[in-house]
Amino acid sequence: MENLTIMLYTHKQGDGWRNNTNFNVNTGYISGSYQISPRLKIGAELTMMSYLMKQPGGLTDIQFEENPQASYRNRNWFQAKWTLPAVTLDYQIGDRTKLNIRSYGLIAERGSIGNIVDLLKDRQDTTTRRQLTYDNYQNFGTEARILHRYALFNKKASVLVGARYYKGNTHRVQGTGFNGSDANFSFPNAEKVDEFDYRFPSYNAALFVENVIWLNEKTSITPGFRYEYINTNANGYSHDPKTNRDSSYVQQNIRSFPLFGIGINFAVAPESEIYFNISQNYSPVNYSDILQRSPKFKVDPNLKDVTGFNADLGFRGKYKDWLNFDVSTYYLDYNNRIGIIRVASDDGLDVIRYRTNIGRSRSLGVESFAEINFTKLAKKDSLYGNLSLFGSFAYTDAAYTSAFDKLLTTLIVDKQVEYAPKYISRVGLTWQKRAFSTTFQYAYTSQQFTDAYNSPPTADGLVGPIPAYGLMDWSANYSFKDAFRADC
Repeated sequence: MENLTIMLYTHKQGDGWRNNTNFNVNTGYISGSYQISPRLKIGAELTMMSYLMKQPGGLTDIQFEENPQASYRNRNWFQAKWTLPAVTLDYQIGDRTKLNIRSYGLIAERGSIGNIVDLLKDRQDTTTRRQLTYDNYQNFGTEARILHRYALFNKKASVLVGARYYKGNTHRVQGTGFNGSDANFSFPNAEKVDEFDYRFPSYNAALFVENVIWLNEKTSITPGFRYEYINTNANGYSHDPKTNRDSSYVQQNIRSFPLFGIGINFAVAPESEIYFNISQNYSPVNYSDILQRSPKFKVDPNLKDVTGFNADLGFRGKYKDWLNFDVSTYYLDYNNRIGIIRVASDDGLDVIRYRTNIGRSRSLGVESFAEINFTKLAKKDSLYGNLSLFGSFAYTDAAYTSAFDKLLTTLIVDKQVEYAPKYISRVGLTWQKRAFSTTFQYAYTSQQFTDAYNSPPTADGLVGPIPAYGLMDWSANYSFKDAFRADC
């Protein structure tokens, strides 16, 4: 039986445009598969990545205008290491039935160290203390799917039934790191860090089923159902430097619920179709939502999960051999939206940032994509290569429709949702001849806000609009025939 092995390795390094910026990335990938019998095939893959970056630190608007290449921090570093193993099994149970099992994992760590206290108040890095934040991840999961094709009312149909189990654990610590300017991600006192130490074990199990039913040769309908069980936990402590006291934190949240959805497809031509989908959505509160990072940052202890639904209607396909397109409109309802507001501290002497469920939002918009191959449109041969133009455009009107108290209602209702630009567009040109291709692309993103209040810029740089910006990109690649491959 065949045994196929693929190995890839990538190394990247460079110096950034700003001072105190450089990076070093190593990525490796290996996969193999073995056909044990005509019906049974197994496979395995492993991805590893190591990433180290020196970070220049932020600038105020005034500093950026004075010198956008400036950096007043030379001791800030970021590191990430990822290992992702996976094992797959494919078994052809019968002529119409197939089993797929995939087990996967994530063993990783990520850290950052640097001087971030009073980052925008001090032009120079005058303190010796560096803050270190480090995460460790150990996540594992298994998903099994059975696909069965059958006939219903003399029409073809197929049903997919599956189950998923996932176990994850995140350990996050933050405190004072070693002085100096090197990339040292160790704590001077690893047994007791001086800011916080949290563990976030979580468990998830799900059962799901989808059934594709063809009503006729052009129309299919796909109802779906998923039942979720989620068990999230948090335990640890945070340290208050003002009182020199630790506050312990223990929380468990168990919930289970059904989710429904349905999709409809109608073929208007052999290679074009109209589609419609509507489904419930659900986003559980995760560890990043409940983490309290500093005394000036608080988290609502009664955070609720996000619920809602989304629907889209579109038209996609091909025209002859020179045009690909996809145009759709969508609506997204988002309830219990989690956001950050500014409130007075307990003593009334300061303003703190407070993460809580702030209200309900809705997003509606249009997304479109098209690609034209001029060589095929002109019915010319590819002696001089293929030239194609592509572009995409997205419009989103995302706004808050209600809030959970009267004060917030006056502050956020009808305001633009955070990090939701109204316009995103891209246009590019690609030329390809044999194994060589090159692409030039221009992308534009309109203004977006960083908080639910749509606040103007502030001196500390924590809130305010992100101005519209454009980005030009040029790339070229060459594909070698029979590039790295090994058969055993």
